[in-house]
Amino acid sequence: METFLNTIISFPTAIYTTLLGIVICYWLFALIGMMDIDILDTDAEIEADGDVEGLSGISGLMVTLGLTGVPITIIVSFLVLWGWLITYFTSLFLIQLLPFNWLKWIVGTGIIVVSCGLSIILTARCIRPIKPFFKSNYEKITLVGRECTVSTSKVTEKFGQAICDLGSTELILNIRHKEPNTIKKGDKVTILEHNQDENTYLVGDLDINN
Repeated sequence: METFLNTIISFPTAIYTTLLGIVICYWLFALIGMMDIDILDTDAEIEADGDVEGLSGISGLMVTLGLTGVPITIIVSFLVLWGWLITYFTSLFLIQLLPFNWLKWIVGTGIIVVSCGLSIILTARCIRPIKPFFKSNYEKITLVGRECTVSTSKVTEKFGQAICDLGSTELILNIRHKEPNTIKKGDKVTILEHNQDENTYLVGDLDINN
């Protein structure tokens, strides 16, 4: 027990131990109904296999890494859990054997970088089987007729995405529009039709910013 405690409060495991404590507290609050599982979820329906050209910021990065399709709270929980496990066992079997403190800090920093990369890969694999369970919840929502904001640099017959605000959450949808058009990022469009085979949405102009 002493070895366990010393490891989880030592660098670099201590960083993930703190994050894991926050995650555990969150799920305890969610379990008793004091917090919503979707509290941080703003991109619940980014298509993992969709185009990322023109998609900026965190949304584009998450698509590239495959961290999409489930509430972001679940993604963060897996990232933290895997990061903690990796740093804990590497600290237990490697860092504690190093003779100098300065060497432990150098190796510990490297372990943090490696654990971040590995936790992303492992999380992407873990969430893949559970994506259909969350996707079905959003398929029940009628989106035709709703207003969306374009989030990509352009919208064509083969590419485009927009953010649809549902109040409690925001969906990032794959949208399509006939060409030629002058639609750009920030413009408002209306959803006209849903293509279930491709899971894309045909949109029409609402207003075009000059």
